[in-house]
Amino acid sequence: MKELYIIRHAKASEDYINIQDFDRPLKSRGILHAHELSRNLKEKNVMPHLIIASPAARALQTAHIFALNLDYPLEKIQLSKVVYEAYVENLLNVLEAVSDEIQKVFLVGHNPSVTNLANYLLDSHTNEIVTCGIVCIKLNVDSWKNLGQNKHQLNYFMFPLKKVIDKINEEKLLIVSTDKSIDDAPKI
Repeated sequence: MKELYIIRHAKASEDYINIQDFDRPLKSRGILHAHELSRNLKEKNVMPHLIIASPAARALQTAHIFALNLDYPLEKIQLSKVVYEAYVENLLNVLEAVSDEIQKVFLVGHNPSVTNLANYLLDSHTNEIVTCGIVCIKLNVDSWKNLGQNKHQLNYFMFPLKKVIDKINEEKLLIVSTDKSIDDAPKI
């Protein structure tokens, strides 16, 4: 069965004044998250057969980190300018051109495109894919050419733990008291 891993690039730096959006590199936190999630995939024995990435610096850096941790040759990463600021239709065209011999594709791109693609392909709606978030979709097709013709099944959704904690704190769902141990804290 074919699987698609839709990966939003890790957290990019906003510290540079005179730099184009295309050239923004990852923040140190983004680098750490990319290593964390790619190592999690390695522990699950997930190995890409093809990595397609936007050539924007932050997406390319993310793809390189995933490739390094998953023993995927850097020179085999396919860069596609279409993935940068793409519409769902553009991303589908890129994916539908993949050889049917390929079973697992990693697509490293940007929001809102990656979230829109996930929602287009899934039989259920997913929230915004956070930076360095991964949506793994089991595809109900035998050929990449037919990718857009069916709804597919969400296999899992991975994201950096800090993002979860930040989101919970934002929504004031997590109340930490100094008189309780960490074992009493709500489990995520």
